[in-house]
Amino acid sequence: MKADCVHHWAIETASGKTSTGCCRNCGAYKEFNNSLPEMTFFLNAEGRAEINRRANVVLDVEKVIDAARAND
Repeated sequence: MKADCVHHWAIETASGKTSTGCCRNCGAYKEFNNSLPEMTFFLNAEGRAEINRRANVVLDVEKVIDAARAND
């Protein structure tokens, strides 16, 4: 890779964990991840449980706010 190149990556279609990209300006090659590492958290049971817990907390807060508004 050229250090002074402003890369313009052409990345192959996703197929697997990574895809190869080629810079249209300098011809350099680079591997790109096809997913974000933190996204795997949302795919497991623990992650889904945490999402549900947070959603329930938000709903509980909204109920408290609605109740307070009704008393005004």
